[in-house]
Amino acid sequence: MNDSSTQEHKPRGPRLYHKKSRTGCTRCKQRRVKCDEIRPSCGSCSRHAVECVYLTTSQASSVATGRSTSATRHDSRPISHATASTASSSKLASTYDVASRPSPVNSPPGLFGNDIKPVVYSPNGPGFYSSPSSSYVTPADDSSDTDISLPEGPWRRFWELRLLYNYYTNMSQPFSIPQSQEIAHMWQHEIPELATRMAVQQNRSALLYVIFANSALYLWTKSTDKQERIELMKLQQVYHIMCREQRRDIDELLLGMSKHALFVCFTSIRMVAHSIGLVQTMAVDPWEPPVQWLHMGRGSGDILNTAEGLADPEDAQRIAAFEKGPPDLSNYKELITCDHSSLDWLLEHPAGPGSNAAQEDHELDDENVRCVYGNAMSYICSVHRALADGERDFAAIRRFGRFAVYVPPEFTKFIEEKRPRAMVILAHFMALWIGFEHIWMIGKAGELQVRGIYKALPIEWSSKLDGLVASFKPPEPPKRKAATTAAAAAPKEKQSKLAKEHNISAREEREIKEAFALFAEPAEGEKEGVIPIKDVRRAMVALGLPPSKPELAEFLEILDPEDEGYASYEPFVALCALKLHARESGPAAEEVDEAFRLFTGGGNGAGADEVLTLSHLRRVAMTLKQDVDDQLLKDMILEANGGAGVGKGVGRAEFEEVMRRAGAWK
Repeated sequence: MNDSSTQEHKPRGPRLYHKKSRTGCTRCKQRRVKCDEIRPSCGSCSRHAVECVYLTTSQASSVATGRSTSATRHDSRPISHATASTASSSKLASTYDVASRPSPVNSPPGLFGNDIKPVVYSPNGPGFYSSPSSSYVTPADDSSDTDISLPEGPWRRFWELRLLYNYYTNMSQPFSIPQSQEIAHMWQHEIPELATRMAVQQNRSALLYVIFANSALYLWTKSTDKQERIELMKLQQVYHIMCREQRRDIDELLLGMSKHALFVCFTSIRMVAHSIGLVQTMAVDPWEPPVQWLHMGRGSGDILNTAEGLADPEDAQRIAAFEKGPPDLSNYKELITCDHSSLDWLLEHPAGPGSNAAQEDHELDDENVRCVYGNAMSYICSVHRALADGERDFAAIRRFGRFAVYVPPEFTKFIEEKRPRAMVILAHFMALWIGFEHIWMIGKAGELQVRGIYKALPIEWSSKLDGLVASFKPPEPPKRKAATTAAAAAPKEKQSKLAKEHNISAREEREIKEAFALFAEPAEGEKEGVIPIKDVRRAMVALGLPPSKPELAEFLEILDPEDEGYASYEPFVALCALKLHARESGPAAEEVDEAFRLFTGGGNGAGADEVLTLSHLRRVAMTLKQDVDDQLLKDMILEANGGAGVGKGVGRAEFEEVMRRAGAWK
């Protein structure tokens, strides 16, 4: 009685300005935001293009007590059955409201009996990823101790055998040119053996789980079956979340318990590798910063240093072997303090030093901020030089991963805040990944991130990425005479009425339409939609037709005379056609060709496949009797071609853009 009366007279906190939502969707509850409770999909889930899940009254009470529940999904997917298992854990553990659904994988005949249904936990409940394509785990309510696991049974065993077999056969040596024999032996034998031994003997499964997650992600990148890709993505998500039991091992390590130091070290390394692979799955429209990888890398670096200091001599020697080679990145201070002058232009305000916007921009007044950006750019320049020297794939991937380890943690914070300078620097780093699409854990991550950042940047800062984005447009093939035989003749695209009106080819109109579609929004009465005025310049850059400032002002006035904020397709085609014709002929084009010919020592003009190379620049420097360091010449090429590599040289279009920026012509 006394307790209850005391509770009745306790002072209450201020009333909220809105009524609490008791029956909102699970995602809004997990994010602790007000749900408008619109069905079948609430406003928040609709905006984020994610699945909206409502629990029934009985389901909500079941989740609270840790019993099995069933979730009602309000979308086009099959109705799911949810299972939740709870376990005590650290206060730091996040809550994951787990649901399961019938497996979309076609199971082998006879694998399951009539009463056994294969199930998998859905990543669409709270605590999982914040968007369908995202790898970033949104933390749930820290006060809950709910845990998750996959149910035991034939279905799970079938998948785990497949994942482990895939790891041994396809992933233990992911590079065409093997690493050192010692490192290769670690990945092929020591790590999987340690993972299974620790799981069986010590009930420590974090390393085994991250191997399963990594293997599922690998199969996802290779699969072409839509249903199997859904299954694999959910498997990797669940196994990745189950890896959080590693916190127990890390806590023991921090308390000086070195018994499992090697196990903790290898688990951290494998988790960083997995987080790199997840970058290619992240949302780019709207852009989602790859902060999970950045945080994971920083934490891994700290764990490696701690583990190496606590491990016994034999284990410490193995950790050191991985740390030091190749490439040897142990002297990280040199990597983040080397010369970065070739990228200093990224920090300059795009409006120019004398503009009002630049005068009001005080970000770089803070010396610590300037130092953070300098460290990041220094590391990027060190990777540039390594790639230019022909470093092998496995060494390049290690350098990519160590960006998150060595760059100051404040840089990650700036990325989370979406500061333009940080985003531009990150885009130039991600551009280095573009030449490594053949490595499964990289894939299209580089190009996707650059495109996502480009679209997310404020319009004035996006010009810093024009060179990178323009390089994505494949070079036009050299013009050939039509084949004389019917067998060799390729089907010719037919010009539309609009293409004929503006004297452009069907291929050119198709490219214009593709660039327009990148930024288009649906509009009534407009078949191709409309694009926001702020995206006109970006669309033209994507076409390789960047307008000058005076041109852009004139174009926007033509495209949007009523100042409605949108441009329609046909006027956009007309302006692009004008730019195409101006590029193909006229004094400006002849002037560019002449300048390019002087640099390359070519004939009467610039060939379609001719490029300006390092040897050309050396010759020009010798002709001018200038003593120019080779590294500076390499940096010039990399800046011009957007970091595509010294060996790729500089094409005519890239040369023209550099000369325009330098003020050689208007």
